[in-house]
Amino acid sequence: MKDKYLIKILEEYVNLYRKLVNEKNFSKPDKDIRELLKLNEDDDWVFICSAMDSIADTCLAIDNFYEFGLYGPTKYSNKGERYLRLFGILNSIYIQKEAIINLYKYNGVPDYKTPIKKINNMEIISIRNKLASHNNNFIRFEEDDKKLISYGISEINEYSCLYYANDSEIKIIDIDLHFEINEYMSYSIILMEKVCEKSIKTIYKNNKIKIDEYNEEIELIKKAKDNKTTVERQLSLKNLSDRGILKIIE
Repeated sequence: MKDKYLIKILEEYVNLYRKLVNEKNFSKPDKDIRELLKLNEDDDWVFICSAMDSIADTCLAIDNFYEFGLYGPTKYSNKGERYLRLFGILNSIYIQKEAIINLYKYNGVPDYKTPIKKINNMEIISIRNKLASHNNNFIRFEEDDKKLISYGISEINEYSCLYYANDSEIKIIDIDLHFEINEYMSYSIILMEKVCEKSIKTIYKNNKIKIDEYNEEIELIKKAKDNKTTVERQLSLKNLSDRGILKIIE
């Protein structure tokens, strides 16, 4: 599927972040990691490690969704598997979202509240809360009051589903999961890009060589994202361009 490049771009940012924090950590093993990474608390490193692993693991789940949808690789007409995969992909998105928020917070990226509010309010997160977490006790706030609403799933298709809402009257909603996950992935990439940029400036504050080195890697990932391809493909195109075989848009 053409949108699988989004997974690769997010993985590139996670790998870059893991590379820069590990390199800094192992460069001076006698020093405290809190000091090396400019963290606020001693326990921050544990949460950062967990967040990196969670993003990597959930990328595998999302990649599987892009590849096989909610029917799965075997294409058996099994209703139970479709439910399992629907609940699985929605909660994978939520787990990944929480991990990205943690990295954003622990690395002290400026303007914390605005982007976190945006990702928390994305449609795919709302769908997760309605269908895979609080489907029988979803709370909707209306001015100074709150209302309980229940939701249920009526039909599961390969990359979409129909669900109903018991809200005064029963409403049927058709949700394009593929589209909503694309929207989420695109914004997650923006947040991880900011995490990496902030971490480079903070961790290598007085090391211009390292800052330039890592910024070059970020620029390569950005170009791959803009061209909707992978870093490996972008490097191949650049190599051909440098040799005068192919002209690409920089």
